[in-house]
Amino acid sequence: MDASLQRGSIGRNGSQELTDSRFRADIEGLRAIAVVVVVCYHAKVAGFSGGFVGVDVFFVISGFLIVGLLLREIEAGGSIALRRFWARRARRLLPNATLVLASCAVAAQLYYPAHLHDKLSGDLVAAATYWSNYRFASASVDYFQLDDALSPVLHFWSLSVEEQFYVAVPLLLVAVAALARGRRRGLTLALAAVVLAVMTLASFFTAMHYLSFDQARAFFHTEARIWQLGVGGLLAVLTLTSFGVTAQSMGRHRPFIDTCLRALGLVAIVASVVGFDDDMQYSGVHALLPTMGAALVILAGVGQAGDHKLELDHPALCWIGQRSYSWYLWHWPIMVFAPVAFPDTPAVVYAAIPASLIVAALAYRYVEVPIRYGGTSRLAPSTVLSASAAAVIFICAAAYAAPLLIQSDAPLAKDMRQKLKLARQDFGANYRDKCHLGYDAIDTPACTYGAAQATRHVVLVGDSHAAQWFSPLEAAASALGWKVTSLTKSTCPLTDVSIYYRPKKSNYRECDAWRRTVIDRIAYDLKPDLVITANQSHYGGWILDRNTGEVLSGRRARNAWTSGMIASMEKLRSSGIDVVMIRDTPRTFQSIAQCISAGGGTKCDRPRAQAVRRDVPERDVVERLSHVRLYDFTDRICDRESCPATRDGMFVFRDPHHLTATFARTLSGEFEGILRDVR
Repeated sequence: MDASLQRGSIGRNGSQELTDSRFRADIEGLRAIAVVVVVCYHAKVAGFSGGFVGVDVFFVISGFLIVGLLLREIEAGGSIALRRFWARRARRLLPNATLVLASCAVAAQLYYPAHLHDKLSGDLVAAATYWSNYRFASASVDYFQLDDALSPVLHFWSLSVEEQFYVAVPLLLVAVAALARGRRRGLTLALAAVVLAVMTLASFFTAMHYLSFDQARAFFHTEARIWQLGVGGLLAVLTLTSFGVTAQSMGRHRPFIDTCLRALGLVAIVASVVGFDDDMQYSGVHALLPTMGAALVILAGVGQAGDHKLELDHPALCWIGQRSYSWYLWHWPIMVFAPVAFPDTPAVVYAAIPASLIVAALAYRYVEVPIRYGGTSRLAPSTVLSASAAAVIFICAAAYAAPLLIQSDAPLAKDMRQKLKLARQDFGANYRDKCHLGYDAIDTPACTYGAAQATRHVVLVGDSHAAQWFSPLEAAASALGWKVTSLTKSTCPLTDVSIYYRPKKSNYRECDAWRRTVIDRIAYDLKPDLVITANQSHYGGWILDRNTGEVLSGRRARNAWTSGMIASMEKLRSSGIDVVMIRDTPRTFQSIAQCISAGGGTKCDRPRAQAVRRDVPERDVVERLSHVRLYDFTDRICDRESCPATRDGMFVFRDPHHLTATFARTLSGEFEGILRDVR
């Protein structure tokens, strides 16, 4: 993405000569295609559902250009001047990136949720030091689906992968050069090919391994992505062997072969852009299609500069390609901040496409070009690297200083900012005590609260929509002398269905195993007086057909949810256990904290008709089973016309579909009534 095209390479005598690494207009065109599909994907333009593969194309291009450059330097001088190489990279990359990060630090004070400023400061530091891919992976960021505000520097993850490649691969090739010193040229290329092939294969199989248990690692981690840069690097080695000479001597057949290769490569890329989407597991095998497509396009132009480039060398494409790095840097922050700056303009994200290109072109003209080709190009490598370190330190300092130096005009008092931060973490004791299980956990801890000698026992079971009711239930149980056991797990309803876990793009088998264990434990071990369950009923697009593996939606998902819940309830009935179901929580479909942080006030209240689902699948279950009762707290959460964001100074919701523990605790009287009704 950020690898520059070389107009010339160093010849064996140390002079500049035109070789196969000369300026490749078709590669500039390929870069233009890559950045356009990424930008359109981020803007959610129809037809670009797989536009994230543009990053894969960038990886292949960067691997090809950088490895080719390094190998030619070895040919010319026997080794690589590492400081000079890294100084060139810094001069090429850091000026514009520094400007983007500094702009994000400032803009965030005006157009980013106040409760997320601390998190963003960490994101900025990670981006400036090029390890943000690991930060986002470890934070379990789902690149495709987030309820909260997206980080304006999320796109730096791919730049981090490339910069880590630019540190590691030159060191490997220096070792290759040392081993082959004094021997024939072919040995250097052979050793380089072996090293790159081992790295590429190891990385590819690492990606496949990660996909089996952690989609975030497979998507973000360098060790699972570097194989795509390795493919480009192997292609560079290939062009320096006798293949390059053979390619140039193919005569009249060459244009036809090139056209076929280039067309096939472009078809592979376009098929990925159109055919892929957010729900698939990526990278791994799926990433082979755009990766090999990019490799074919590059291969088609090796050793010739003819006119058979399928218009990839069109001046408009070349113009965009030259500015692709700048456009990639600027488009995402603008798309993140623009909807906040212009909240009443739905099409603002589409306007951000040309707007970001204009900003990128200006940054390219007045920042990139002068620093890269102006007087600074004559600075010593040590000076450039020192200046680069200073730029990184500046961004790290600015990331934490900006909130202190810049006061937002948004009508948000300091105490409200603190309340917003607390609301996001307003969980019950079951979360604090790690009784609510995450996605990977199966074993349920012994989480029973109340007096050990209590004779009445209630169990709370379900997904996170059950966990949110722990605080009022625990208060009610304590008041009436009951003990309560909490058995809840994220995105794992008690209904007997298989869940397609979107963040990992796979079957949520841990949920199936946990559910079986929990139902058996309740029925045969705990044998409580009452079971209370609450579950998210909006699982359309998350429920799997166990026979076909199809992801269900609409009425089919609703019917599967209802049938599965009846099956689970009947298992409990066989042990004579009464069950209370709580109707699912209203949904705000927005981050309340984000809305209020932007000064939304009462605008953050959601119309009841939009927040409350008319269809009540829990009612169907209760009508079929006599031992199950339904309680509906919607009227306590919502008014007649709306579902307010706050009540009596309390935040009602901590996110789009979970209540704060503080507000939920105000319903403890209702839970006392539930317990008193037990025979």
